[in-house]
Amino acid sequence: MSKARFREKSEHCLDDKGRLSLPSRFREQLRFYDSEILIVSIWGREHLRVFPLTDWEAIEAKLESDLEDLEERLPFLGDDDPEFDKMSRQLEQTRNRLIDIKECPLDKQGRILLSQQVREQVGIQKDIVLVGRGKLFELWGKENWEKGRERLAVIAGRHDDTRAALGVL
Repeated sequence: MSKARFREKSEHCLDDKGRLSLPSRFREQLRFYDSEILIVSIWGREHLRVFPLTDWEAIEAKLESDLEDLEERLPFLGDDDPEFDKMSRQLEQTRNRLIDIKECPLDKQGRILLSQQVREQVGIQKDIVLVGRGKLFELWGKENWEKGRERLAVIAGRHDDTRAALGVL
């Protein structure tokens, strides 16, 4: 049986303790996974990505493999090699993906606790936009979500002609 998919966008408020009550449709989807543990990952500076534990474990294995590969290859590059800076950034991003995570079990009311530290790192205060992305979902502070949507609209506008030529709307 295929895994459940997280879809749709909705707005929510954290309670005073920093807990987010997941929408019932997301809790329903979590029943298809072997665990009610979610992995919350700091993804960039503006939002969090939330993965069911079983899906995160596959991502984690890939990240660990990538990290080992980068750590093996990087010492053989000179500081002046153009690949050195690129690989150094990749190494840092990969390491951060593995470090900047929190294990968040669902409580009996279907809530997860987002620590103050995690919320501060991505600018989440009280109002949250929850965005389903298939195998995962994202959590955005409402202000960051609106700014991000404005940036995307500008970028998308630049590529309207290209998409039209390709037949993609």
